Order: sequence, then structure tokens, then C-alpha cells
Amino acid sequence: MTPSTSEAAQRPALRFHVIQRAALFLAAAAAFAGAAVGEQLPLPAMIGFGTAWIVGFFVRERPWRTFAVAVNAATILGVPLVLMLSRGDRSRLPIAAAEAALIVCANRLLVRRTPGDDGMLHLACWLVLASGAALTGEMLYGIALVAYAVLASISMLLSELRRGIEEEAERQASTLLAAPELTSRSLLGFAAGLGLFSAAFATLVFPIFPRARVGMFQAGSGGTPVTGLTDHVDLSASGRIGDSARLVLRAELDGDLRAARYWRAVTLETFTGRGWIPAASHGSLVRSVHSRPGERSLGGTFDFFPDSSGLLPVPEGLSSLWPIGPNALLMQSRDGDLRLAEPGSGTRHFRFEAGVANRNAAPDSQTSPQSLQLPSLSPETSALARRLVPDGASPSDAIAAVVGYLSTFTYSRNLHATESPLDDFLGRRSGHCELFATAAAVLLRARGIPARYVGGYYGDPTADGLTLRDWDAHAWAEAWVPGKGFVVVDATPPDLRGPGLDHTKLWQRAVDLWDSARLRWLHGVIDFDMNTQQQTAGWLIRHLRHPTWPFSLPRTRHRTALLSGVVLLLVAALVALRRQRRPEVALRLEAALFRRLASRGVARGLSETHEEILARLSSEHAQLAEEVGPLLGRIAAARFGARPIDVPEARALRARIRKLGGTGGRADQGMDARRISS
Repeated sequence: MTPSTSEAAQRPALRFHVIQRAALFLAAAAAFAGAAVGEQLPLPAMIGFGTAWIVGFFVRERPWRTFAVAVNAATILGVPLVLMLSRGDRSRLPIAAAEAALIVCANRLLVRRTPGDDGMLHLACWLVLASGAALTGEMLYGIALVAYAVLASISMLLSELRRGIEEEAERQASTLLAAPELTSRSLLGFAAGLGLFSAAFATLVFPIFPRARVGMFQAGSGGTPVTGLTDHVDLSASGRIGDSARLVLRAELDGDLRAARYWRAVTLETFTGRGWIPAASHGSLVRSVHSRPGERSLGGTFDFFPDSSGLLPVPEGLSSLWPIGPNALLMQSRDGDLRLAEPGSGTRHFRFEAGVANRNAAPDSQTSPQSLQLPSLSPETSALARRLVPDGASPSDAIAAVVGYLSTFTYSRNLHATESPLDDFLGRRSGHCELFATAAAVLLRARGIPARYVGGYYGDPTADGLTLRDWDAHAWAEAWVPGKGFVVVDATPPDLRGPGLDHTKLWQRAVDLWDSARLRWLHGVIDFDMNTQQQTAGWLIRHLRHPTWPFSLPRTRHRTALLSGVVLLLVAALVALRRQRRPEVALRLEAALFRRLASRGVARGLSETHEEILARLSSEHAQLAEEVGPLLGRIAAARFGARPIDVPEARALRARIRKLGGTGGRADQGMDARRISS
């Protein structure tokens, strides 16, 4: 190989190192994402790992000794420290384990001496992924796991190739690593396919070994506050409320859609000064609800996707509710709130009737003493209540005055940790819907009007139905009006009730698809147990005995789409196989050249390089060496440089190779021409 060609080989060798390092660090990023999607990692841990990842990518593999010693010392001190900080708090143990794994992984990112150390980094990444499994059950974790499997397969293959080349052929390592075959799309695609195959194999094996629900490691209750519903309202939290797109309910409606805006789930009457807590008794077991007779103006069915609380939202003015399919036991409170007696998992189906005329009716014809309960209020709050509601004002006038005053406030998702959240809200004149509802209920109670806090959802029903998600969670107050019962008192600005984002139809469809995938993940993976295994086996046996797919799909366009997808996959597979079977032009030319030399009695040695065979030709066949030298240089530039050979040039080079002489006949020449044109 000529000196210029040797210099050109350094650039592709650098390309190999960049691809290998990129695959390695992207695999580490995927492992970190698997632990971070649970939103429970502390911010310092996330910033620390991100910094180590960025610095490690640009730090050479053999860092300065002082730097390596400092990183190792920080690791030795950091791992025991985070574990000791979680001592005595079992709920924080999974988070501490994730922090310790991140510290070890950051150490491997910063201190790597040889390609063999990449295996230690992958081991640390597995520790991060294992700890992430204890922090979340979200489908994003599964996506991160598959991404890691693909990237780790590419990284480990390239690292092992590099380690073997540097150990077996240290002097020629730079030249060998410059070979484009080492970073060809076919090889990297094979490694990626191997990772996908591993993930697919694990998916197939998973149903054979169902999860055992031992409950040893469960995520704590920390993390970023997000939209949703709870029966314990804490107004003294800090941070900022984020959006959660978890699917709660999907309904098909018939009748007056106005009656389907408010969906109540929990009524709270005990105010502690810092929040609301439920009553001690959960009520009685019921199978259906038929408690509020009246004019029916709304009906329909809905699918309910419960969380661990089991709180069941129902439209205001509910007159009847009964399950569809297997009976679902419900727990009904004194205030009419419903929750699943056994939340469990899986979708629940209900049919209901409601009406605007029923929404103000109380389950009892009297109020509870708790609807007037108040802790000690500040002088400023008491004075505000007296100013808004003068003595002798009717409940309707009092409600109008309080709502009118609070309507001048602004909506904010920021949470402020304070001992007196209500005073802080009235002073800032800004807050979220829970604070608006609390202020309305407390100000009315302070003037002797029974009021309570209600948590539920505020939706925007259409002719196509209604979909409620966590971001539709809402809170409002209810106040007692003689002759009407409890009426809705919603002081939150109307344009800020329910979702805090503008969710367009396109976004809505995307979220629907994501929700469906997440539900399948939760039900098919996270909640997979012996019962689910038996149900899956029964479903598979029934369909094997009486196959109904794919040609009995309900619609012709579905069958067409399925068949089109299968055809496209087959075509893509054939193209991929054909591309893998076609070697590069430079390799074919090199093989043809050495066949011609062999016919002249100059056979290439098993491990003889271009430079070595050219030197031997110069001493034995000087004239032949002059002809072979330029050919070898051009082939090397195509293989190890950035100068590919197109078809016309390949034909010209093939003609020059044939002129070297040999025993190849016309049939061989025709075959060579066909290979080049292909």
C-alpha cells in the first residue's frame, strides 16, 4: 500500500472508533432513560449522570491518572452514601438503588482504559435498567429496554471486533480497523437485528413464566406532581403540576350533552387547614345504583380504566348505574360517591342514566355537620368572608359574591409549600383548581352556609362521545341551597377547567393510540400473572381450533391493509437479503486481480498484505509490479478511503486486470462483466 493510501486509512479507522463509541454511549443513554421515565430520580442524580455522559464521550479512553483516581474515589464514597441516606425508609430503597447504579455507570463512562472495559459499562447499564424496573411500569420503560438491547448489541459487537484486532494484530490494527466491512450497514444491521431478536425471544418466553406479585420493591410516592384524582388533597405540596395523559374513561352518550360536563368522583367535607381528607367510613357494598329518580336527559355507556384508588367518576345528576358483563361490586358512600370494591386491573363497562333535573338533588334531604366544619382561620380570611357575604345574605347571593370575587384571580400550576395554603392563595391571587374550590367552600362555611369539596373531571363531550384523561381532572365546590340541595360552585375560570393544554384532533388521535398501547402493556406485561396466563392460553387454544384470522377481519379495508403490510415486509426482506449477498465492487475487483496474479504464478499468502505482495512482485517481476501497483492503490482507496468505484470505472479496471494475462477464457470474462454490472 502506498503512503498516501496509508494516510487515507486513518480517516475510516477514526470512523470506526466514532461509531463504536456512539453506540456505547447511546446504549448508556437508553439505560438511563429506562430509569428516568418513572420521574422519581432526584434532579441532582439526573444532572450528575448527564454531565458524566457528556464529559465521558469526549474524554480519551486512557484518562489522566489523577482524573481516574478522583472519579474512582468519588464512586467509592458516593455509592455507600446514597444507600445510607435511604436507611430506615423502605419506600426510598428502589430510588437509592437506582442512584447507586447511576454512580457506577457514570464511573465506567469516565474511566475506560481498554475496549474490554466496555463490558463493565454494559454490566453497569443492566444495573440501571434493573433498578428502573422497580421505579416504573410505564411502556416507555419497555421502549428504552428494547432500544438498549439494539444499541448494546451493536456496541458489544464492535468492541469485541476491536479488542480482537488490537490483541492479535497490534501493528496492523489501524489498517484493519479502517476496513469498511467493519462498519458496513449489513454488519450493523445484523447486530441490531440480533438485539431485536433477543427482545422478541424474551417476549415469547414471557408468557411461559408469569410474574409473581411479591411486592418487595414498589415505587415510592415521590416524584413530580401530575394531574389526576385522589381522595386525599394536600394543598401544601411544592413544585409544578405536570400533565398526565393516562386514560380514565371513554363514553358513548345519548341525550343532552350539557349534563356530561361534570363527572364527580369524590366528595370531601373535612378540611384540615392544609387539605381535605375523606370520612372514616367507606359506605356500603352495592351492585348497581338506582337512587335518584327524575327526568332522564342523558344516557349511554362508558368504559372505565381504574387506577389503584378505584374511584369511579359518574356524571352529575346520576339516576341509575349498572355494570355490563360480569358484575362489579361497588362501594357507595353516604354522599353517593362510588368506588370499585376490588380495583384490580382491566377495563370495567357500565351503563348509566342521568339528567340536569337530578344534579342538584342530594342523596339525603339534610346536610352533614361536617359541611360546616372549619379549623381556625386567619383574621384576614375571616374578614374577607364577612366583607363578601354580609349578614342576612341568601345562599344564592353569597355564592354569586364568592364566585365573582374569585373570578378575578389567575390560574397557575405552581405549587407553594406553606403552612397555610388558603391564606397564601388569597394573598397571591393565583393558584390551581383545588385552591379555587377550597377557597369557595371555606368562605361560604365561614358565613354559615354548608359547603364541601368535590373532585372529579370536567370534560368537553361531542356527538362522537367523551374521553377523559388525567389532565381533565378538576375540582369544584358544592353549597347547600334550601329547596335545591347541593349546587355546583365552580370558581375556576371557565377557560381553564379540565385540560391545561390545547389538544387538537391530531394530537387527540395520537394520544388515543398511545393510550391503547399503554393499556396493552399494563394489562399484558405489568399485570401478567397466573390468571392472565391461563386466559391467554385459553384464547390461543380457541383460535387454533377455530381460526378466524386474518381473512375474517370485520372490514375489507382492514384485510387489504393487512395483506399490503405483509407484502411490503416480504419485499423489504428480499431487498435486504439481496443487498447483503452483493459484495462491494472493490472486493470483487481485488479477488479478480489476485486470481490473475495466481495464474501468473504469483499466489497471495494467507495473511499477506498489499504492501508485502507488491514488494515481492518488485523483486521477482518488476514489470508486473508496475502494472499491479496502481490497481492495488485504487482498490485500497475504494476499500479504505472515501473514493467509491462506479460501474464505468469498474469495467475499465476489470479490462486492465484481464490484460495482465492468465488462463481466463471468454466465459470467465463474460461472467466477470455480469458481476460488475450487477
